[in-house]
Amino acid sequence: IRMSVGVDSVTRVSLRSNPDYLPRGRRIIACLGDSVGMDQQEIDEAKLVLTEACANAITHGSPQGEMDCVHIIFRAADGAVMADVTDFGGLTDPPDQANSASQGFGVRLMRMLADSVQFIRHRAGLTVRFTKYAKHTRRIEAPIIEFTQRN
Repeated sequence: IRMSVGVDSVTRVSLRSNPDYLPRGRRIIACLGDSVGMDQQEIDEAKLVLTEACANAITHGSPQGEMDCVHIIFRAADGAVMADVTDFGGLTDPPDQANSASQGFGVRLMRMLADSVQFIRHRAGLTVRFTKYAKHTRRIEAPIIEFTQRN
């Protein structure tokens, strides 16, 4: 996939609820990650988070199997990639954020690799929203150094 990405780029994709379609989503997030300056490790981490979110949507949020779709909205802006992975059935209760023991390994992995992960319940299912920043854009407060010239 070749993509031309501008500021505040938004891409919408619907994939059949079948793992065979996941490489398409991974290629899109890799292109977006590259466009915001992510290194290869950051791109691989974003791809893994997307894969876990989609796998959960396919496994738990697709009661009709391949008749269902997983909808993904990708965004690239301000040195970050963001994705909303939405399913329309099955698991409607977000994982318990306070009790990590109740979370599956995939949810814990998403939380470890992404800078932000949210689970948003809606009437028909669940949306997993995550953000991954490129290292160079992470906001780190640097001390202010003033130089004065002596005469």
